[in-house]
Amino acid sequence: MTKLNKIAGYRASINKTRPQMAKILNISTTAYRNKEIGLTPFKDSEKVLLVQFFKDNGIDTNIEDLFF
Repeated sequence: MTKLNKIAGYRASINKTRPQMAKILNISTTAYRNKEIGLTPFKDSEKVLLVQFFKDNGIDTNIEDLFF
């Protein structure tokens, strides 16, 4: 599974939509979509927020697992 597919997969596994994830990161849905499909990179601060959000929702992951 590619790194970006992991993000989409984890998001789907906890029943979150792209608009919901965008709200968590305080960005537009379009910006989130572009980041999730790899058109735009996630900022370091967004990476930290995503990892913490996934952990809070029962997914055992870390920045290296998701982004590197």
